[in-house]
Amino acid sequence: MYIMDMNTYYQLYDKLNKLSDIEDIHKQTGQNKERLLTMLTQKIVRETKRRYYRVKARESYFARMWEAGDSIVKIAEEIKFSPVLLGGMMLGAKGIGKKKYHQMALHPESAPTPRLKKEMADVEAADVVYSKWGFDSSVARGKEGERKLYKWLDEKGIKYKTEEDLKALNYKKTPDALLEKPVIINGRTVRWIDSKASFGDDEENRQNIRKQLGIYVDMFGDGMAVYWFGITEKTSTPDSIYLMTDPNEDVKEWKFADESHPKHIPKCDIYRSPAPQGQFGPQAYMESHRPRSQPNPSTAQPHHAESHRPGAYGHRHEHRTEEPAPQPKPAQPQQEQRIERREPPASPFKKKHLLDLMSSGGKS
Repeated sequence: MYIMDMNTYYQLYDKLNKLSDIEDIHKQTGQNKERLLTMLTQKIVRETKRRYYRVKARESYFARMWEAGDSIVKIAEEIKFSPVLLGGMMLGAKGIGKKKYHQMALHPESAPTPRLKKEMADVEAADVVYSKWGFDSSVARGKEGERKLYKWLDEKGIKYKTEEDLKALNYKKTPDALLEKPVIINGRTVRWIDSKASFGDDEENRQNIRKQLGIYVDMFGDGMAVYWFGITEKTSTPDSIYLMTDPNEDVKEWKFADESHPKHIPKCDIYRSPAPQGQFGPQAYMESHRPRSQPNPSTAQPHHAESHRPGAYGHRHEHRTEEPAPQPKPAQPQQEQRIERREPPASPFKKKHLLDLMSSGGKS
């Protein structure tokens, strides 16, 4: 299991700001390039979310910098922001629409001027997150992580349902592998496994728990998340979620759960999509769990003896007589109450003011 100490983590995190930093840090420290790329990607996404609207508010200022001769990539590096997003803001302030900018980002040769053709190519090459190649690279890492996970499960003979299998059953939230039978890995019960092609620092793991992993626990029980590029020594996780970085190295022992272990059944169906019959989904779940209304005693129908006649099958019931309900007493006319008018107590500040006026001869 690859666990990074916090000193190393902070040093790498501070140095990673642009794509060219990866090669320099790799030569200095020997860190895996893919790990450094995922850390840089996560840092850029976090900084973009945190500073997007502040940068957006200054798009006209950055557009004037570009008109003065600075390139989009240079400005983006100075303010530590995504070149693709910054270029869209700046050129949008100059009248280039989103559709046109998106077309130029995908095909720089379609830009109207030689300068824009060169700069759009540089923007596409410099952005590791919001460019087309950055997106494709992220998807490829995710697919590779799933491939390695499925290969390990197949080698161990552990049967599972994939994400596509669960979506066919109308599940909206789906781990990468839902085990058909629970297993015990290193003493921990595991019912599902999710592959994460990212670096599992504490912020990343907390976000995944809030958006995905915690929901899997609610639906299926205890499970495991695999962070292929490592975790930190301060990455926190609940007991219901087991973390590891590579099953081939981290799994010391495993076995199927005892035969007496209850067969796996999803704990709730609230995260299923509504099926054609409408038996699943949040609305159906709420309807089935809605408390039934109790009859109001004051509006209940009286119990009559006629309802105890012999039934259709000749059964006789004992006739019971109901005592008449007590009639309410007629309301007595209320006597007129005499309310004595009382003056509110005088404020001590007002009284003191009057004494001051009297002593001064009426002058204030």
